[in-house]
Amino acid sequence: MPKLAPTTVAVANTWFTEEHARARAFGAWSASGGVGGMAGAVAGMSSQLACRGSGSL
Repeated sequence: MPKLAPTTVAVANTWFTEEHARARAFGAWSASGGVGGMAGAVAGMSSQLACRGSGSL
């Protein structure tokens, strides 16, 4: 599986040349990673709860 994190950081670092714009880009990049991680955890928990509720463990 390719590692996209270093690539996206490199693209953001070269694309946004102004310091303020670069800080906002890295903030958005970090926030999207956090939201994705949380969404995965919630989806995993909800699927486990759905399996337990149906009695098909």
